[in-house]
Amino acid sequence: MCLVRALAKYPSSCIVAYIQHDIRAVDVTSEEVDFVAELAHRLEMGFETMQIAVTGFDGNLEANARRLRYESLKQIAKKNNCRYIATGHHADDQLETLLMNLIRGSGPSGMAAMAESRPLSADIDLIRPLLGISREQIEIYLKNLNQPWCQDQTNEDQEYLRNRIRHSVIPELRAIEPDISLRAVSWTQDINGFQNLLTRDVEELFDRGTLNGQTWSLSRAQLRVAEPVVLGSLLHFYFRTIHGPENADSITRRSIESWVQAVKSQSTDPSEHRVGPIVSHITSKTVSLDRAGLSGEREVS
Repeated sequence: MCLVRALAKYPSSCIVAYIQHDIRAVDVTSEEVDFVAELAHRLEMGFETMQIAVTGFDGNLEANARRLRYESLKQIAKKNNCRYIATGHHADDQLETLLMNLIRGSGPSGMAAMAESRPLSADIDLIRPLLGISREQIEIYLKNLNQPWCQDQTNEDQEYLRNRIRHSVIPELRAIEPDISLRAVSWTQDINGFQNLLTRDVEELFDRGTLNGQTWSLSRAQLRVAEPVVLGSLLHFYFRTIHGPENADSITRRSIESWVQAVKSQSTDPSEHRVGPIVSHITSKTVSLDRAGLSGEREVS
């Protein structure tokens, strides 16, 4: 609601979009669709909605829902010739994401949490203009406008890690530091800067290799001298660049560390290693990366 009211100053330049998915009851989301549609109409803004199914897919439900939601938003943006997709993520969301990634053992990109902007396609960027504003500040803004908002009841379900963090962990942190969410935003901004420097090193290393179809390879000697954090980021960069973001979340820290150890070891015996959706073949002279899926591949323990 905050983002809609803020962008209402430019009604002819914005489309309000609502993605209705099957995690929540249809009657509840239908009420929200009507609520948002009425608000958009009152503010003289365009409105679009799409229904998507996110359950029944392999992998993490929340990750699948996020991916399909952004795909739907891209369709709406293209249909309406929109250059940007703006979401209402705020500082408290950033803190939750940071803590979730910390708990899961994420690397540098996970510690950077959500970027303030990133490309979704060649001609559409995702932006998060409220990322530096806390939930409390947003609620005060809406109350001053006498603007009601919808409460997602699934936010109370502590089966989800994000909700357990929101209701059990963050109140304890806020008791110690009331501005903890804004501190988290400053932290992630710094980490994003370091991540940009890391990405340059990873891209440079990737460009040294040879790409044959979907198989990337480079001399083991060049990889051995790279920092472990660069090697770990190289795996993510390879998969997302060649195969796209789907299933990239299954690249675990444990499998990355095992692969890095194998690359840097003094063993000259050829070996095959599984890193999430990637299979890597290591010889005394060369390391290759390819998409997993063939029988006989094994996970490094």
